Amino acid sequence: MSHFNDDILRSQLDPGPLPEQAQQKLNRIYGMLDAVPQAKPVRPVRLRWRRAAALAVAAVLALVGGTVALAATGGLMPMVQGIISFFNGSQTTNLDSLQPVFEAHNAAVEQSVTDQDITFTVENVSVDAGFVNIFGRITTGESIGALARRQNQISAVDAEGNIGEPQPYYTYGLPSWNLVRAVGAMPVVRVNGQIYGFDNTLSDSMNAYLEDDHTLVFARRILVPDGLPDTFTMEILPHYYTDENGEHQSLMNHEGDWTISVEVDATAAREAVKTLAAGEIPLGDAGRLDLKHFRWSPLGTLVSADEHVEAVPGTGTADGAFPDYAQAAGYLGLDRVAIRDDQGNWLYPMIPAGYDSGADHVAEYTSPAQGTRSITFVPASLSGGGEEKTVLAQPGQKIELGKDYGYVIERIETAAQTLTITLTPYGPRTAGSVGLEVFPCGAGGQSLDGNDRMAYEAVTDHITGAVTLEYYFDMEGEPQGLEQLRYFTWGDLTLDEANAVTLLLE
Repeated sequence: MSHFNDDILRSQLDPGPLPEQAQQKLNRIYGMLDAVPQAKPVRPVRLRWRRAAALAVAAVLALVGGTVALAATGGLMPMVQGIISFFNGSQTTNLDSLQPVFEAHNAAVEQSVTDQDITFTVENVSVDAGFVNIFGRITTGESIGALARRQNQISAVDAEGNIGEPQPYYTYGLPSWNLVRAVGAMPVVRVNGQIYGFDNTLSDSMNAYLEDDHTLVFARRILVPDGLPDTFTMEILPHYYTDENGEHQSLMNHEGDWTISVEVDATAAREAVKTLAAGEIPLGDAGRLDLKHFRWSPLGTLVSADEHVEAVPGTGTADGAFPDYAQAAGYLGLDRVAIRDDQGNWLYPMIPAGYDSGADHVAEYTSPAQGTRSITFVPASLSGGGEEKTVLAQPGQKIELGKDYGYVIERIETAAQTLTITLTPYGPRTAGSVGLEVFPCGAGGQSLDGNDRMAYEAVTDHITGAVTLEYYFDMEGEPQGLEQLRYFTWGDLTLDEANAVTLLLE
């Protein structure tokens, strides 16, 4: 599967020639895309939690303080070509494959606000009708590691309710994500009074790493299903929370005000955006999909649907809180539809952070191949699933989540307290409430972590759909004895090709 090449990007966005280094990286990306295997589909089962807890990538929102907007300087900022320093670090992220697109289509903001001895800086924004990407850094006089270590302290409570002395939960260091999350950053944007980014659409919407003990470098990806105008002003808040006293912000456990205002011009991307007509799509006896948005641009592909899930009257508490939810008869959700381009490539959904009951299902997918003119929606039904299986922990082995689909183990790497596994998808997907349940173990199925505190997180490459699983083990040195991977199947997915519907891109 291929993607936008640099000639098309230049004709659509007119950024001028790409730097040599960016062009070389772009060529490597396209070569890799052609090798992505394809096959048949699957709807994943709802994630089950076991001894190893999969950590959500979304940062926990904390109580915070008020907001004052700063005036933007220099008027409207068009999206043009420019280097983004986020990608200059030694850390790899799941946005690296999009670097050439971001650097062909961004504005250098370079605005900072300092409060409570903490400086919030927005360096670049890359924006079009459906995506807001924010790149920047947070610098603080306080040690980020020291704060993370304080947050790592827990106190045991005995049967009589007595609270013991605080002790560290992780004893051999901290997972990298604990250090990152200690800062408490999860930027959102406000456009015309509407907050975007305060939702569950992407589990890995916040990419960040520590440049040093006082500097967090971040990239925040926000989906905007209803679309944005060509020109608009957006306020960028590094952390957002509301309660009965209004809006609040906090960083490093300090209340403050770090709002930055930016006036952007995304007109250059208008001609590059491809869409499908909204409306109900009849898919035979399976039902119909109420498509609200399908928007494909160089920055990504966004799909949303009204799945007609509503609260069931008479359920929940006496005052109507916490009701049950059910889907109206005759409607399908994105978890029962596979999506394919006209060159035979399946579109892979990103892993969501969660779902909002009764709200439209909004998801990001990998994009169609270059030159695609139509998109096909295929109804799909799932059977079985939940079976425990094992596979040798070796590159090239398949994690078969169902008949003719799953992942191929691409790479396994170890470092102090960590194990990283990269998986390449094959076969179609539907967008369900899915989390990969893959657990590294020894030949006899035993855990590699004597403290039994293994935790992991998953991120998805936004171009290829490849998933990287990073595991943390509370142990000294590198994990030893890895022989196999234990996983749980999603079930066999049957495609109803006879009732598939193809729509032309506009």
